[in-house]
Amino acid sequence: MSERHLGRIIPTAIVLVALVGSGCSSSSKTSTSSSRVTEDQAAELASVLYLDGQAAGAALAVDVPFGVARFRLKGEIDWANHVGRATVHSTVTGTADVADRDVVWNPDVVFEQVPGLQEKLAAQGRPGISWVARRLDPRASTLHLILRLIDTTSSTTRDNPQLLMSKARYLGRGSVSQVAVDVFREGTIRYSIGRKDHRLHRMQAWLAGIRATATLTFSDFGSREIPTPDDPSIVALDQVSGLYQQLLGTQK
Repeated sequence: MSERHLGRIIPTAIVLVALVGSGCSSSSKTSTSSSRVTEDQAAELASVLYLDGQAAGAALAVDVPFGVARFRLKGEIDWANHVGRATVHSTVTGTADVADRDVVWNPDVVFEQVPGLQEKLAAQGRPGISWVARRLDPRASTLHLILRLIDTTSSTTRDNPQLLMSKARYLGRGSVSQVAVDVFREGTIRYSIGRKDHRLHRMQAWLAGIRATATLTFSDFGSREIPTPDDPSIVALDQVSGLYQQLLGTQK
């Protein structure tokens, strides 16, 4: 297949705008005041993405309502190998529900298990194909924009705490799924960090391209092994683009 072994692409910058007010979801409570971070708080914030990398992985849930549409993802991320897998539930007000679909992705490629694809291709004499492979392109797909955002939640190095001293703000204490957290805003992103485990339990970002707040929640930290689809079950998007659009409609 022509796109099976896709080369590494240059990561596309995600344009983020600072979160507005108390944009936390109902399961997270924080104060509305803010203050400059202390030296200890700056050190904690500087390490949070590095600690994600050290944790190797986590369970994740994502919620992105935008306009009349909404994406919800539930799955897991393997930070050590930069691979994720999630079930995608997408809705658009006023249109028929689209069946949930599984996605597996790395920084370059997204594999989508499109509902109905296997049956349609089998009827055309191409049995055993259940995954569509396409480049991960945040400019072309809202779903891919979300997946790229998930990819930014770990790092192999710590940030510079001295820079954070001037940029970051402490928003107060809160909770995420009954876990006590400290909430920070640094530039374009809001972080909810566990007071005991110092892990990233929630990350929120305003995505300027779709004018929506993405809420990413993490739990059950630890290493993951997420297999990617095998060649015989994969077809490149350019070979089935018409069928892909037919099965998913406007959902990207």
